[in-house]
Amino acid sequence: MLQPVRFRPSKARTHDTDGRTPFDSDFARVALSAPIRRLQDKTQVFPLADYDFVRNRLTHSIEVMTMARGLGLGVEKMLQAEGLDLVNCSINDPMRNAVSKILEVAALVHDLGNPPFGHKGEKAVQKYFRSAEGYVGRLVFSNLLTDVERADLQNIEGNVQGFRILCHLALAEDDYSYNLTMPVLATVVKYPFSSIDGNNGNAGPFRKKFGFLASEAECYGQVCATLGLAPGQRHPLTFLLEAADDITYHACDLEDGFKNGIISIRDIKKRITRDVVNGDTDILGYIERLGEDNDPLENELVMQKLRIAIQSKMIIACTEEFMTHIDAIIEGTYATSLLEATPFGALSEVLGDLDNCNFSSGQVRGKEEDGINKMLYLLNGYAKALTLLREDTDPLSPEYQLYRTISPNYRKAACKDGHNIPVCLYDKLLLVTDFIFGMTDRFVLNMYEDVKIEELIMRVKCKIDSL
Repeated sequence: MLQPVRFRPSKARTHDTDGRTPFDSDFARVALSAPIRRLQDKTQVFPLADYDFVRNRLTHSIEVMTMARGLGLGVEKMLQAEGLDLVNCSINDPMRNAVSKILEVAALVHDLGNPPFGHKGEKAVQKYFRSAEGYVGRLVFSNLLTDVERADLQNIEGNVQGFRILCHLALAEDDYSYNLTMPVLATVVKYPFSSIDGNNGNAGPFRKKFGFLASEAECYGQVCATLGLAPGQRHPLTFLLEAADDITYHACDLEDGFKNGIISIRDIKKRITRDVVNGDTDILGYIERLGEDNDPLENELVMQKLRIAIQSKMIIACTEEFMTHIDAIIEGTYATSLLEATPFGALSEVLGDLDNCNFSSGQVRGKEEDGINKMLYLLNGYAKALTLLREDTDPLSPEYQLYRTISPNYRKAACKDGHNIPVCLYDKLLLVTDFIFGMTDRFVLNMYEDVKIEELIMRVKCKIDSL
């Protein structure tokens, strides 16, 4: 399950001085790429923040990477104590520190596919494709899409888009994108089901969403077959990646909300009680030190220590939970999240409730709603334009000109069998979602204000109205 296999052999030539493992190479491939850089202007919780303290998707990903590496190193240490040495391998062994390095890469890319304006942006795109109204809606509900293609679009979200980027959309001279090792690709898939078999929380926690689009089903199947994962089985390291993400955002969103004046000291003391933290004296001690009459700087320092204490305790608990149930995790019979199963599961739930205060605050809603409305305008305009495309479309037509504004690597991935444009409706609409999900928050606002884009969208609308 950890073997560093790629879809094709790496074309990179290595020098005698290169001491990297295949997973180190994976890290460099993604860390130096454009999709990672775009995360610096994508919402974590607070969209288009006026100051730099709050997290964005890039800083969040770096923090998750730190937590994931800590979890991986802890697991490696405990595995070594049990006689399985993944740490002190020879300098030339590609499996050296495999667990922690795979987790580092997976954590860095775990939010790579998130759209502008966070999870509300996801929901808006899903709602758009779930409506049967309008020109595009009628096409979505027609027989031009299969059931799984329709379900893909109606449930599309950041996890599946991230897997699509990793497999197909990064700038590359062939169809292998980053050509990452398969353990990394498997680790990022939290919900190992298609859009038809997933999206049903009543069927189990790993079916709450879905993990791959129909366009990547073959890739995911090959990954599972190569690594020995049964259908619907998570990769073991996915549990650690999920824990790293949960540990990070729960505590960091608490800190951000406190800094922004949304989550108060009273809220914290009322909700994070002795029972919730399982009697942990360190966490309770920091909460006690928070005071309305304190100097604001003192409270900020205490909050920072509280966040660190929460994260440290959760990392230890999740590492122990993983090792206690490692056989079931490897066999695919462990069926919950690590953090929920620890003594800090109740704290995780309370922190999630406090985080909802952030999302419902006026600081978030106003900018978020405005940005999402502009994103939907662009989504609708491009979706209409691309559905009009044919092989013989006039290059001077508004739909073709809009098509040409989409990133060339996205267009290349959408065109198949020697065609110059995407042919089937599914590929056309996936190209639109590739483009929209790849936008940053500010890019949405800038495109919306672009006079040329506005003119082209209006010309497409007039063309459709005349049909």
